[in-house]
Amino acid sequence: MSDIQNPTDLSFQPKKNPWIAFFLTLLFPGLGHLYVGNKFSALTYAIITVGVGYSYFSAKSYLAHMAVLFVVPFFLIPVARDAVDVARGKKKSVTGEESKLYVIWMLCCVGPFSLPLLWQNKKFSVPVKVVWSVVVISIVIFFLFAVAVLGESYDQLMQAMQI
Repeated sequence: MSDIQNPTDLSFQPKKNPWIAFFLTLLFPGLGHLYVGNKFSALTYAIITVGVGYSYFSAKSYLAHMAVLFVVPFFLIPVARDAVDVARGKKKSVTGEESKLYVIWMLCCVGPFSLPLLWQNKKFSVPVKVVWSVVVISIVIFFLFAVAVLGESYDQLMQAMQI
């Protein structure tokens, strides 16, 4: 049997340059996946990126800005790795077959912006998806409230100290 894939096979995907996929992902998460031909992945990661960007630009305090920036590498590194793996032909991206650990990691890092990853994943039952959704949304609401209160107090303290 030959190692050469049949180009007429519908599952055939030519390999792409992993470095280009990596740098496009760094430029804007989702572009690397668009480059390798995974439009659904590109859209999913672009939506998450827009959500993270919106969170950053709508934040009103320095502390909130820092909290959002802290999350970015935890989102960007797995997305870039995924784009590189897909470019190398190692796996398909965002197919609903991602590991449970990966989905939970994304839920912890980017919160509700990664709920589409959870809901399309076939490894979680519907009741588990509902519980994870409620937990993630509840935690985000708590942290938004906490960051708003702490951020306002921090900004007032900085103004009082004239820093």
